[in-house]
Amino acid sequence: MLEQMLRLTLLLTIACSSLSGCGYMTKQGRQQIAYQHYIKKCSGRKMKQVRRVKAPHMPLTPGPSENKINAEVTNAPQSVTSGESAARE
Repeated sequence: MLEQMLRLTLLLTIACSSLSGCGYMTKQGRQQIAYQHYIKKCSGRKMKQVRRVKAPHMPLTPGPSENKINAEVTNAPQSVTSGESAARE
């Protein structure tokens, strides 16, 4: 029985040693974790700045009014062409 356990342990050790191990224990894994941490930290910093420096709320300005064309003639002065007609009146 002891022999079977020893064989099983040996097989298990060989199988585990052939695996690459934990992905975060490699150089690339550690770099990936560091980059994720950096992105999280920077995005948090950016969100704080956005909250701190909010644009002032400006009230909406009314749009341009429509052009109204008034073609009515109202008490327009009459033109005088010569001094004589002005003297007659």
